[in-house]
Amino acid sequence: MAVFRNILFLVHILGAFLSFASAQLDLQLPSLPGTYQVGTIALELKVATNPRDIMASFFYPAHQSCSNIPFAPAFPPQSLAYIAAQGGLPPGFPITVTTQAYLKAPISSGDFPVLIFSTGYGVSRLLYTVIAEDLSSLGYIVVVVDHPLDAEFIEYLDGRFVNITDTNYEDFDAYIPFLDARVQDVRTVLDSLSNTTFISQIPGLKSRGKVQRLQTSKVGILGHSLGGATAAAAMLADKRFVAGVNLDGSIVGNVTSLGLSKPFLIIENEFHNRTTDPTWAEFWTHLKGFKREIRVLKSQHGSYSDYLVLLDELIAAGIPVPPEIKEGFGLIDGKRMLNIESAYVGAFFGKWFKGKNGKLLDGPSKLFPEVTFFG
Repeated sequence: MAVFRNILFLVHILGAFLSFASAQLDLQLPSLPGTYQVGTIALELKVATNPRDIMASFFYPAHQSCSNIPFAPAFPPQSLAYIAAQGGLPPGFPITVTTQAYLKAPISSGDFPVLIFSTGYGVSRLLYTVIAEDLSSLGYIVVVVDHPLDAEFIEYLDGRFVNITDTNYEDFDAYIPFLDARVQDVRTVLDSLSNTTFISQIPGLKSRGKVQRLQTSKVGILGHSLGGATAAAAMLADKRFVAGVNLDGSIVGNVTSLGLSKPFLIIENEFHNRTTDPTWAEFWTHLKGFKREIRVLKSQHGSYSDYLVLLDELIAAGIPVPPEIKEGFGLIDGKRMLNIESAYVGAFFGKWFKGKNGKLLDGPSKLFPEVTFFG
């Protein structure tokens, strides 16, 4: 199973090569493709129906008046310190990573579709910021979820910091307990989005004592690696998830054989497809609704997270990242990969939530020659 677990891989590379930086290293994530400015806030969910404390990052179209609001850091303090320490960097090493989202900016008025993002196995939600920002700039509220007892580290708002060591399993069935817990997590998040007390924490949703409600009867779900399997399983378990995207994840659980009648998109790396992954081959035959499987040339499994973009930012800053490390996360340019991911995911959800024609999903495009349609 293509499980994206090795979060420390890039960290150790940073530890080895950031020593070449002679001064403060300030990185910023790529500019956004959409017409909306983006706001962000991190919130914690504690509910009686789920014993797990869930951290989630919200990205949403922001009100235009953001000029006096700072961009949010990509990593809160303890998370950045943990990553640095794991990479062997000294305390206080001078590096910052800034997003394109305005911290706690007021949300724009409008009825925006909701997308919930499930992370790769063992990976922090903080490493899926670039795609969340991009989609939000296209007019979506995107909620990226940390899965407790799965994510390698989680920093809570009250200062708690939890980190664990995950185990990679060869047997797909070993991931089913994680999958079941993840499905419960995303359903808990979706339930909470109907709770006006909870969502009133999003700046701008509460005005004159009234809280603007979110679209929760029909939402989209997407995820990377085990998060992609989570998307499929959640769609089977809950009718509110009406369209889903799997970013290069093998399918786990009974959805493999039961299938779906809802729209589903698979985006895969260059070496992963239905002929190499039997879970996809079986799942595909049981998909009865709209379905597409597309491949991105020169991409790898890790290309679907922030890693590839961060590596390219380091290279642009003059850090001598070895070619084999870049190759391990994909030879495709990081920003180009992000553009492709945003374009196709945006076209897919635009078709089902915004009434757009989704023409990009009809077949090969001259705009994206790196993308091929499989089968």
